Amino acid sequence: MFHPEENTVEHKMHSPERELVIRPIEGQKTLNSVGVVDTRLWKGGNSIRALMSDTGLWYFKQESGLLPDALKVQFTSITKLIKFAKDYFSKRNLEVVEVKDIHHGS
Repeated sequence: MFHPEENTVEHKMHSPERELVIRPIEGQKTLNSVGVVDTRLWKGGNSIRALMSDTGLWYFKQESGLLPDALKVQFTSITKLIKFAKDYFSKRNLEVVEVKDIHHGS
């Protein structure tokens, strides 16, 4: 059966992989429970991504290094994952400034 909403620009623009763009909050020192946060998350060389599993659950993946235990959780929607990420990073004086769709060519 044809579903017209699947042909919309909005539907096509959203992929099952997103990159969270993180920046330090201006005037604040970044921190976590063991000291500083990996500065490569905003200076380049590392990234945090949100991926949708085959079961439809969203989870975090870090490009390099160990993913913090607090981020080893799954979410039923991208909205819930982003809210969690914003709360998690704000406690470390960081902010999620953008969520980019990652499109892979077929």
